[in-house]
Amino acid sequence: MEETVGGWQLSGIVTLQKGSPFSIGQWGTDPGVGMWNNRADFVPGVAANMGKGSHWDWVNPAKGYFNTAAFALPTSCNDRTPGWCGFGDTGKNAYWGPGVFGIDASIVKNWTLMEGKTFQFRWDAFNATNHPNFSGPASTVNQYAYNPLQPNQPGVFGVVTGTNGNPRVFQGALRLTF
Repeated sequence: MEETVGGWQLSGIVTLQKGSPFSIGQWGTDPGVGMWNNRADFVPGVAANMGKGSHWDWVNPAKGYFNTAAFALPTSCNDRTPGWCGFGDTGKNAYWGPGVFGIDASIVKNWTLMEGKTFQFRWDAFNATNHPNFSGPASTVNQYAYNPLQPNQPGVFGVVTGTNGNPRVFQGALRLTF
């Protein structure tokens, strides 16, 4: 904490982080897959455009966080017969989700009332800028492909569908020390 004018103290934490890694693939749609996480095939000549555009693009199913046309189910999955589905050619955790930014700040004032007794006022702001931090995009290929069990369900493959963290939060406190 830094001493400022009239005994006020100001402190802060700035957080800048790269997003979380994720894989693009198929999870548990094939009865023979079980717990295997099968990665998708990369479509040659089609750019993934990972993280391009604004966060408004990321939450729009028509645009998304990446180009969904750049990925497909592994060719061994396309016959839709039960049994083991092979691994695609995309890497495990080869892509990065949206980054994280945040500022937490505090302002504190201490008063000495008499010897051995102090009074403190404190005001804290968490996510002071109210900056949204987005979760990773839906990265399961079958979330975009036709699902006969849910034919009217819109696909969310490649779309950011939520946020991580909290909205701006303020808290105040008074403390008497004796």
